[in-house]
Amino acid sequence: MTRFTVILAFVFATERVTEDKYDVWDIHIPIEADGPLKAFLNAISRSKKFEEWKVLGYPDPPVICGVRAVHDATYLADVSEEEYLGSRLPILVGTIDELKVRLLGSFESINIPYGFIHIDGQS
Repeated sequence: MTRFTVILAFVFATERVTEDKYDVWDIHIPIEADGPLKAFLNAISRSKKFEEWKVLGYPDPPVICGVRAVHDATYLADVSEEEYLGSRLPILVGTIDELKVRLLGSFESINIPYGFIHIDGQS
């Protein structure tokens, strides 16, 4: 068995009434599998278990879920198998509108604004 990190992508509808009413999440999950294809298939199976993702605070299942990447490198290389398989790292990527949700649903690419914060440590 090899340890993989799979990045799942979820799009959740929110209660916001603004144009960008959908939240996009990347969730890094660990998978132990006999090769990347099995890791991919295990991740798809795991993504369908909405109970695991309710912790993010959304009342309804995601409107879109998919696999973005499968990596054989892991950020948790030195932890026990139980700790490894029970971990996950959710990252809120941004918000999108209905058009971008439809584009993602048809396997088109979208652009999400991304920036950096500069904090000057000098007082």
